[in-house]
Amino acid sequence: MVCLLLLTSFCATGAEPKRVLVVHSFGTVAPPFTTHSTAFEAELVKRMGNHVDLDEVSLDMARYTAPDMQEAVVDYLEKRGAKWKPDLVVPIGGPAGIFVAKFRQRLFPNIPILYCSLDRRLLGPDAFDENTTFVGANYEVRGFAEDILQIAPDTKNIAIVIGATPLEQYWTEAFRRGFEPFTDRVNFIWLNDLSFDQVLERVHTLPPHSFIFLILFLRDAAGVTQNADEALQRLHAVANAPINSIFTSQMGLGIVGGRLYPSTEDGMKAAETAVQILNGASPSSFPPRIVPRTSPQYDWRELRRWKIDERHLPPGSTILFQTPTVWQQYRWWIIAGVSICVVQAVLIAGLVANLIRRRRAEGSLVESERRFRVMADATPVLMWMSGVDKLCTFFNKPWLEFTGRSMEQELGNGWTDGVHADDLQKCFKTYTEAFDARQPFVMQYRLRRHDGEYRWVADQGVARYNAQGEFAGYIGSCVDVTELVSKDEALRESEERMRLAAEAVNLGIWEWDLGKDEIWATNARRALLGWPASGKITLEDFISTVHPDDRNRIRQAIDDAIHKGQDYDSEYRLVLPDGIVRWMAARGSMHFDAHGNPARLLGINIDITARKQAELEAKQRRDELSHLSRVALVGELSASIAHELNQPLAGILTNAGAGEFVIDRGDVDLKEIRELLADISADARRASDVVRDIRGMIKKEQVTRRRINLNDVVTNAVQIIGSDALLHACELKISLEAALPIVAVDPIQIQQVLINLILNAFDAMRDTPVSKRRVEIMTRENGDGAVRISVRDYGVGISEEMRSRIFEQFFTTKPEGLGMGLAIVRSIVEEHAGTIEAENAEGEGARFHFTLPISAGG
Repeated sequence: MVCLLLLTSFCATGAEPKRVLVVHSFGTVAPPFTTHSTAFEAELVKRMGNHVDLDEVSLDMARYTAPDMQEAVVDYLEKRGAKWKPDLVVPIGGPAGIFVAKFRQRLFPNIPILYCSLDRRLLGPDAFDENTTFVGANYEVRGFAEDILQIAPDTKNIAIVIGATPLEQYWTEAFRRGFEPFTDRVNFIWLNDLSFDQVLERVHTLPPHSFIFLILFLRDAAGVTQNADEALQRLHAVANAPINSIFTSQMGLGIVGGRLYPSTEDGMKAAETAVQILNGASPSSFPPRIVPRTSPQYDWRELRRWKIDERHLPPGSTILFQTPTVWQQYRWWIIAGVSICVVQAVLIAGLVANLIRRRRAEGSLVESERRFRVMADATPVLMWMSGVDKLCTFFNKPWLEFTGRSMEQELGNGWTDGVHADDLQKCFKTYTEAFDARQPFVMQYRLRRHDGEYRWVADQGVARYNAQGEFAGYIGSCVDVTELVSKDEALRESEERMRLAAEAVNLGIWEWDLGKDEIWATNARRALLGWPASGKITLEDFISTVHPDDRNRIRQAIDDAIHKGQDYDSEYRLVLPDGIVRWMAARGSMHFDAHGNPARLLGINIDITARKQAELEAKQRRDELSHLSRVALVGELSASIAHELNQPLAGILTNAGAGEFVIDRGDVDLKEIRELLADISADARRASDVVRDIRGMIKKEQVTRRRINLNDVVTNAVQIIGSDALLHACELKISLEAALPIVAVDPIQIQQVLINLILNAFDAMRDTPVSKRRVEIMTRENGDGAVRISVRDYGVGISEEMRSRIFEQFFTTKPEGLGMGLAIVRSIVEEHAGTIEAENAEGEGARFHFTLPISAGG
């Protein structure tokens, strides 16, 4: 057994570190989730040490919520996954969980998933299988209202504060349903459709007997991103009613308290499960783990501020931040003062009584100092004191245990030996300036721990005074904040990696503020367009960089996004400052303010010049090939016809010459003439048969057919013809029936039919205004055992004369046309046992539609 353990330890030491990818829902604006992820990562590293390789990516869903923005992250993760494939994926928060579940097969096939820090109801049943598990909460919505009404039973109004991200919108509806049983007792005031400034105004003027319940606040209805903890503190500063919320991490920031949900414990339990999965356990062996709420805990300062009776608190409640009474805090000082008064009253008793009084006072002071030291040694923070000469005179036990040094080593300026050399000068400067000004100070520096590791500490100091009001030095306390500093640095690095990834794929991110007419864009995009790194950029500045032929189309697309609420999706050409033309693809979505008015257009764009050049070259090659094919076909037909008709025509010519000779001879033999005419008729019939056979050969050639869905043919044809649509400034719209029956056809020929009809539609709209140029392609089941495809344009339509001859060979209305296109189209359709028709559409334009029989068994 000992050998086996040693071998296992050796193998584990030599193994490659396990790779864990943490997917954050938000950046640094959501401290409840940040607290969870910090606890998760710290516990994971604590348990696995150097055997884990942690990486993380943030969706930043408080700022970018459009689905298009997720595609950029998906592309980034796909490219990175080729070189760095995780052994475990840990999405933290609802948006990250939904993202991973949606793109899991594309990004993380066969990789274990551990969903964390979210309510399981946010994920559908499809998100869970044998390779997934869950550690999170199950929020008891009704319990929050019950907590409020228990501690403040006279509450008449509850103002609900929540943001406007998709996650917050989901919880808005969930809490509306959960609070319905209380609507006959309490009036709920929903503030989710306001900007944050408007929310601050409302909570400042709430009616009497009100309570504020903050669910989550990451982005307001005006689209402005907020830091959740900072939002809570700003609410607390102006509110005229008490505030409650959800998470334990918000205790001390202004909430009253109650039965809260722990973020730190949630993260640590998730880390326990992650370690077992990384060590080989199957995720399916862990049932979903629901982290329960804490026992009730309350902020004593908020209870006092809002005059909430402690008798209303639930049994077993914990009260935090309780300040001792004057007697509890200064009991020995009061006793000393009383003693002094008593001694002064008996001065007349003589020198002996005076000496006794002095000894008692000194004893009391010694006892008071002893009690202070006992209290300081019991506190969980590092404490120090200095005298009027700036030299330190005291360090508590936690400080000495942290540094591993004695009191004698630390006194005076000895403590500076533990400060990191890079921080020492700044640390001394802050301390000296505050000391001379008698002002409080807060500073961060690295302090060497007893094991030699430097840890970041936040040091806060205040001036202290004696009973006579004289300055006596400073007193301060320190807290280890290394994990928070590391987390901030990691998040900044993650955001920098996202920026580099966007630049690596030439992805530009932009935002247009309609009210200010100001465009924000990434630095790389500004440099590309020759814009300064700072300063205001307007919509007209952008339009001026667009190719003149594309400007009206781009303006129309932007107007549609503003006035119709449509997503902005377009391709256009940019003319760079050096005259080079680049093709760009842009996608964006409109965001509205609290009153439903268009406020901001957010989106991305990417350089597609290489793709456009490839499409143009492919089109040129396709056109050249088509031209050469037609020339070759004409040549082949000409040679074939000449060869096949040569003999019958020669016979006709010979017999005609013989007939003339017989007539010129004078003695006409009618029998001989009839024989000559019979030979001429036979040769003529032979020539006719040759022409008919050649035409039949062209129409009746053998083809390779397959059973396919015509929707696929339509999609491929639209992709091929897309560049032609841009060149003709035409919009292509398709409407495909979902459950279309199968047909047996030659897909290449049917695709050629469809392309021919679409190109004809483009030509028919040459004189149509650009705003009306649209080609609509539709597939439907015809109801009589056939599938119907229609192509409709908005051109000049079909005249009565054209309608009867439009499918004839060599009939054309185009100056450069040969009149063969629609004839070939009809031949192909009829060869497939189908029919084709043309008609004028209602309103304007023409519609061509053809039907093909449904395949047997389709």
